[in-house]
Amino acid sequence: MKEIRLPHANDRVDLDILLAVCNELLLEWRQVPLDVNASPMPIYASKVGLMQRLADKSEYVFSFDVACRLVSSQRNTMQVSRQFFADTGNAEWFELVPETDGIFLGNGLRSRVQGVRFTSKCLDYWAGIPDAQRASCVLRAQALLNGDVDADDVANSAEAQDAKNFDVADVKSVVTRRHFVESLVESIHAADFVPKYRKKVLVQNVTIGWDNRLKSYFWPSPQSGYAQTAQALEELLKQGAYLSKALQQNDGWTPSQEAAATKFADDVFAWGGVPQKPVNVTAANVLAVFRAAIANTHDAKALMNSGWTKIAAFATAHLEDAEGGKPQVIWDSRVATSLISRLHSLAPHGDHAAVQLMFPHIGTVQGQGGTRPRPALPGWPNGYGKWTSQIHGSALVREIRDVLNERTDLYPPMPLPDNTNGKWTTRGVEMVLFMDGY
Repeated sequence: MKEIRLPHANDRVDLDILLAVCNELLLEWRQVPLDVNASPMPIYASKVGLMQRLADKSEYVFSFDVACRLVSSQRNTMQVSRQFFADTGNAEWFELVPETDGIFLGNGLRSRVQGVRFTSKCLDYWAGIPDAQRASCVLRAQALLNGDVDADDVANSAEAQDAKNFDVADVKSVVTRRHFVESLVESIHAADFVPKYRKKVLVQNVTIGWDNRLKSYFWPSPQSGYAQTAQALEELLKQGAYLSKALQQNDGWTPSQEAAATKFADDVFAWGGVPQKPVNVTAANVLAVFRAAIANTHDAKALMNSGWTKIAAFATAHLEDAEGGKPQVIWDSRVATSLISRLHSLAPHGDHAAVQLMFPHIGTVQGQGGTRPRPALPGWPNGYGKWTSQIHGSALVREIRDVLNERTDLYPPMPLPDNTNGKWTTRGVEMVLFMDGY
């Protein structure tokens, strides 16, 4: 693949992926693809963080600077300036359109803003990408557009006072907690669900039931549904299990396994649309996350954000049927939004403080989750970047899994990607919650 340079992040990124992101933005905001008829794209450079830019559903999202941030490892830093166009490598593909020329915005209007014109060489290159490679680039672009946006300066962090293993038995009034979890499971099962994508209704039919919700799962777009996702993740999950078992058997990795671990991490981040700073994607950091996830404990040296939580989940998915196994979930903004909003709404007599005490360290995660209407949720702690929320959130999801498997008189079995049924897994519950939190 060809590369371009983002001077402000000192990143070299794939031209194919950047063009795919631009194409997706063009299709969403102009209903036209990136081709020889494409008019210049506004730059709309800004110092505002990317998550805030994406939350603003106005014209400013249709921005070359947003596209460059999405493929960057420093997504909350403005990436497009004259320095970008001064790079001789970038100049082959992109030309700066000055404010005086104006950008066509539709309806015969022009706006005096700086823009970018895709060179004829750039458009020829985009048109010549093979179909299979283009489809892969589009999936990557859709993941980047829909994935969580991590803070550039947050990627750690256990809280020392919480550095202990967590188990449901540690919580007082377990029966009360169990009753509450059962109510949570029932409320999701009975609630109407209409799949949406980027705030647009996909189908008019209302769905109810855990099984039907899981069948509605997709990532990163409706073209990649439940079965397609399972196929896409098959090798990643095998690699996660292999690295996990090697670590447990040998208390470490060989040099070749370390190299495999960093590639594994990069592949997981790419699937999830959550690029990380290259300096953080080291064998030592991946190893620390594997150790913390497998041990189900807090580790102050293990990184954690909306990217590393996926490493924790894929490193432990194989523990689903292991005796005493505690598989982790992807504790991202959408899973957190789903559970916290529902726990909040089920508080008896509005006693939210009591519910928060019953579910300690279940914390919110910043991101693009929670686009469905929800009430304000005061009092819940910030769980972003914290292993406390990762561990406790995973424990709650496993409790939900157990209720679904134990109450077969009330709930259907888990649909499997091959159209058979089986026992509910932590991953299956997480996928339902992910869609619920979107």
